[in-house]
Amino acid sequence: MKRKKWKDILESGKAAKIYKKWLDAEEAELNCLELQAIDIADTALGRLTKENINQMKATIKHMTKEEKEALLQELQRPGDDLHNDKDINEGAV
Repeated sequence: MKRKKWKDILESGKAAKIYKKWLDAEEAELNCLELQAIDIADTALGRLTKENINQMKATIKHMTKEEKEALLQELQRPGDDLHNDKDINEGAV
């Protein structure tokens, strides 16, 4: 498979792509990045979660006192799914 691919490339007559040489400074920068710990907040899911929390806070901020109390009562209800520590993938095939 690879030989056929190389043959096709050679027969096409196109010049090979020229890539910039990887510099020592770039290698050092990569090494520094590899040593840094990655937090969930650094991921797309982490950013989305933070955005959702900020939207929730803004929504709650604009609720009436009664609406806030009702929401708090609902969140503190025993047996609520929010209180179960189930794996979200539990039972998945």
